[in-house]
Amino acid sequence: MRLSNVRLGHATNSSSSHSIVLLESQARDDLCGCTDMLEYGWENFTLGTSDAKRDYCRVAAFYHYTGLGLGDTEAACLANRAFGGPIVSTELLADSGIDHESIPHFPRPVGETDGMMPLWRWIERNVIEKDRVAILGGNDNEDDHPLSDSGKCFALPWGYEGAVRDHYRWDPQGYIATYNPATGKRLRWCLEDGTPPARSTWPELIDVKTTDCCDAGCAHCYQGSTPDGEHAKMDNLHSLAYQSRRMGVFEVALGGGEPTYHPQFAEILRTFHDSGVTPNFSTGSVIWLGDRGLMKAIVECCGSVALSVNSLRGDAVLGARDWLSVAIDSGVPSPALHVILGMQSENVLQCLMDVADRYYARVVLLKYQGGRGRAAATPPFDTEPSWQIVLNSETLKWGRLAVDSFLAAEVAARIPRADPVSYEVGDGRFSMYYDAVAGIAAPHSHASDDQREHVRVHDIERWWQGWQGRQRNAKAMRDLRVSVPADVSAGV
Repeated sequence: MRLSNVRLGHATNSSSSHSIVLLESQARDDLCGCTDMLEYGWENFTLGTSDAKRDYCRVAAFYHYTGLGLGDTEAACLANRAFGGPIVSTELLADSGIDHESIPHFPRPVGETDGMMPLWRWIERNVIEKDRVAILGGNDNEDDHPLSDSGKCFALPWGYEGAVRDHYRWDPQGYIATYNPATGKRLRWCLEDGTPPARSTWPELIDVKTTDCCDAGCAHCYQGSTPDGEHAKMDNLHSLAYQSRRMGVFEVALGGGEPTYHPQFAEILRTFHDSGVTPNFSTGSVIWLGDRGLMKAIVECCGSVALSVNSLRGDAVLGARDWLSVAIDSGVPSPALHVILGMQSENVLQCLMDVADRYYARVVLLKYQGGRGRAAATPPFDTEPSWQIVLNSETLKWGRLAVDSFLAAEVAARIPRADPVSYEVGDGRFSMYYDAVAGIAAPHSHASDDQREHVRVHDIERWWQGWQGRQRNAKAMRDLRVSVPADVSAGV
């Protein structure tokens, strides 16, 4: 299995362990830790044949369905449907067991998919039917399984973060993406011999402009929002939440303007949350911290809230410190700082990094994009000193640093030890932008005019797939030009 992209989150553990291992050759079944009643106990066991692995997966699927509240009969029917082979009776499955807390916790499906079947098919093809893949059982009270060091041992990257189950989405291009709404951990993975996905069939993230109203007047704002700016209509936002759910979008990043100035912002948060889509937002305002109704919606619905430090009036360091202190005390989920790299002195950036480290807050570095309604290709300042501060920061050391997709192009050169699977260059492959005020879709919020298109909400999926198709065709043409000999391309 190849992990093509990861956004870091917290891991969970259990005291007994059942692992999947990739061996050099097929392992023999060793069922000393199992019984004929399909009970998988604490002693070491090895499941190497397809039949043995299928029985184990069927029991795991049975417990998955009963955990969702289904009765034994319905759960047994679905578990037998999930994995082929001889039918196992309801009575035998009901008496089966996987010891302690090692029952695999599978993610729940999102979007208009065939429920759990894509995931069951993936397990059938890539675990059960693979001769070199074995399932090992054991626990932490015994010595390690004798085969645990003889191959590549891994745990399937899904489960729970706290009490929240991961979500998953199967993409027809051959990969699975998982996402946890509580932590924001998102993994995108394919087979070990598969090609890492270049783009997705549906967006995983939508950046949504909810209002064009803002009174900050920031010189660096490429949106050019004003105090008289319009708000997005709630009908459009309700439709967008529905379409996002239907496509299996994991999360939305709500912006503006100043998103909290939308008079129905609390309703917007609840609309997306109730649709199974995690709402996050960035803000340059602190007024909403005193709005009890809005705060209740934020605490109950949001995944993360980020303060745009460059939008603060006055001392940015004191403002960020006070905001983080109040936000954490108020229960604001995963508060973070947005910092445009290079727009502050080295001393201010160092202090901001120290403040973030003190409060265990995430820092998201953004690339300068221009000012007052216009985009700019390069910042009018040197970012080299800022990168040196970032490299030496505790925030980077402890994995609480993130960059936007456009600053990511500099990461390989600036942070050589950064794992390439932890960042992506450019937007528009797995995420998109939608201006719900003007009804405009684009690959990202500062796209050029020729990349923007007026799109009604119910046509967003059509626009996205058309955009992906055009990008694939453009890449094919570029690859073709590269592969054509020079004398042929010159018409000789």
